[in-house]
Amino acid sequence: MKTVIAGSLLLTASLAPMLTFANVSPVSSSPSNLSPSMERMTITYRSAIDYALYQYTIELLSHFRNEIHASIHQQAASNTLEMYKAFIESNSDDTTEITAMLTVKRRTLE
Repeated sequence: MKTVIAGSLLLTASLAPMLTFANVSPVSSSPSNLSPSMERMTITYRSAIDYALYQYTIELLSHFRNEIHASIHQQAASNTLEMYKAFIESNSDDTTEITAMLTVKRRTLE
């Protein structure tokens, strides 16, 4: 009797997923559901003069942007060098003392 009950429980448990999914309506396989909506592209036709002016403007702005970037880099490097020179000139005696102190501290730690 126990084996019959256990067998019927196992059979019911194995059929339960099939019974629950049988009530769900199947997904429609029409082409509209399978693929997303088609992408649309807008194309603007330009005359030769308009396109040349557009290209010239883009190249000019790109060149200007590169010049600004290089100028900022060069200015930062020159400012850093000026600060370094000013620091060395104002602390010429102190820097040798600091270097000597660091050397002594390293020798005592080793």
